[in-house]
Amino acid sequence: MKTILISLLMILPVSLCPAQGTAPFQYKWARLKNGMPVLMIPVKENPVISSTIIMKVGLKYENKQHNGVSHLLEHLMFNGTEKRTQKQLYDDLDRAGCYSNASTGDHYTAYYTLSLKENFEKALKIQKDMLFHSTLPANKIPKEKAIVIQEIQRDKMSPSYEEGALLRRTLFPDSSYGMKVLGDADSVKRIPREEILRFYHKYYAPSNAVVVIVGDFNEKEMMKTLETVLGHIPPGDVKGVPADIRIPDSKKMKTLKAVSMPYSVYYRVFQGVRVGEKGFGAQEVGAELLDRGLKRKFSSVDAGISCSTVYTADYGLIEIRARVENQKAARRFDRELTSYIKSFKADPADVKEIAGRMVQDTVFALERPHFFGMLFAPEIAAGLKNPLYPLTVTEDSVSRFFQKLNGGDRMISLFIKGREEKQ
Repeated sequence: MKTILISLLMILPVSLCPAQGTAPFQYKWARLKNGMPVLMIPVKENPVISSTIIMKVGLKYENKQHNGVSHLLEHLMFNGTEKRTQKQLYDDLDRAGCYSNASTGDHYTAYYTLSLKENFEKALKIQKDMLFHSTLPANKIPKEKAIVIQEIQRDKMSPSYEEGALLRRTLFPDSSYGMKVLGDADSVKRIPREEILRFYHKYYAPSNAVVVIVGDFNEKEMMKTLETVLGHIPPGDVKGVPADIRIPDSKKMKTLKAVSMPYSVYYRVFQGVRVGEKGFGAQEVGAELLDRGLKRKFSSVDAGISCSTVYTADYGLIEIRARVENQKAARRFDRELTSYIKSFKADPADVKEIAGRMVQDTVFALERPHFFGMLFAPEIAAGLKNPLYPLTVTEDSVSRFFQKLNGGDRMISLFIKGREEKQ
């Protein structure tokens, strides 16, 4: 990940809380002439504009031979273009007073800029040059590979590294999602420049991208600017059709061994709906309700017990995780968890409070426009169209979510035994 610090943008928090009965913010989807979708959210309180360009690339398009290429490309985007050397790129960003950053996930790589509104077009042109005209200089690749391999080595030092690797391989045994986003040292080392270039030219295309604009702008003028800067780029031919990734279904708890993990952990993972599908909002609210309930009910098992959701364009998952002492404790918790979920009732006041708080969190993210792109890039890449989706959640829809959890939907329970399991 690269960062260029902005020197003159000291943005103060502002209140975007709407008057009662009004929408907290407005948003609009549009499409450029080359087919690139654009999400625009005007925020007038600060004289800045952010641009997040989300490339829908990640593990979906990787294999074992070039695992890690998406993340490596993120690093290489900052190393020079057809018009600019690396130094010129950084100098031009500095002259535009532009903050620039990037991140890579399972199914996306997002690039962020933030600038004063009068410098936005300059910043966007630099961003466009980086993303669609990079040259991936051969002499820069060894350095970037070394940086990525250092990140992989640091990742492996984490006690949770093997836990995550085992979980991925178990949930996605026949899919590239079973690999790590960073790749491994061997795969990163052996990716030739020709393969990186092929991947870049194929998947970095408007047909595989989303632009998110947040800040102080006029909609018509912004569309003209976007068409001028981005609209003429050839659309490419990335189909991006979602795959129907299904996790294994098991009625019995599966036991795995993690030789390097100094603790043992239990997982229950449910197959959920994907972003944008019917029930997505209820699933998000229901998962948080369940997370709260688990923390109250099972704090004696694990004070850090959690329920969370995970999404790509190809799947949605609900994951419950708790550290346990041993296999016997895991089996006992597995039974108690089943009983608890069956008896769980969604309180209407809690549903309303959580849905409202989710909307307020979105409003807070918009106070610093680039934060919205950072926080919502994973969901937008996965297909999110309505950032105000919690407003559609009802008590009935959340109740249906829990009925589905109890109705035999595809799920798997796992016990990952660490090296210091207590007997």
